[in-house]
Amino acid sequence: MAERSKIIDSMKTAETAERNKYIADHKLVLKTTASGLQYVITKPSLKHKPLAGDTVLVNYVGRFLNGQIFDTSIQTEAEKAGLNQPGRTYEPYKFVVGKGNVVAGWDEGLLLLGNGAKATFVIPSSLAYGQEGYSDIPPFATLVFDLELAGIKPVKHTPPAAKPAAKKPGIKKHTVAKKKS
Repeated sequence: MAERSKIIDSMKTAETAERNKYIADHKLVLKTTASGLQYVITKPSLKHKPLAGDTVLVNYVGRFLNGQIFDTSIQTEAEKAGLNQPGRTYEPYKFVVGKGNVVAGWDEGLLLLGNGAKATFVIPSSLAYGQEGYSDIPPFATLVFDLELAGIKPVKHTPPAAKPAAKKPGIKKHTVAKKKS
């Protein structure tokens, strides 16, 4: 058990070092959220941002730190990368944001973007596929996504329940019983 823990710790350390080298080599100036998501908005948008529960449409290119594209929603990018995805429909990926239908880095990062914005997300494995990996994605893989929030289909959001108004302190009226004569 101790040996496995050492291996996991060394893989985490290697992931962090590789991610930091990638960021330095590409001269990226990124913001970092409390969870560890790193991002830069490359094309800002003043349009509305999605809320958890909204359906979003996203165009994306996903890369490993070595630059290899592992997935994309854009046919020309797939062809350039030599991705062989028979039967794949290339169109914006549609899903409900904030519901765990995608990696946590997407759920968090897309809520930061206005409709039409473009960004680069550098997603550590802790916000992607973790120490298990997934399919062609190895364990402890930091993923880089260039993406565009291509559309938002909002759902009706119910406003939070209003708190009852606090009663204002006021003058208490005292009633005085009349004496019977």
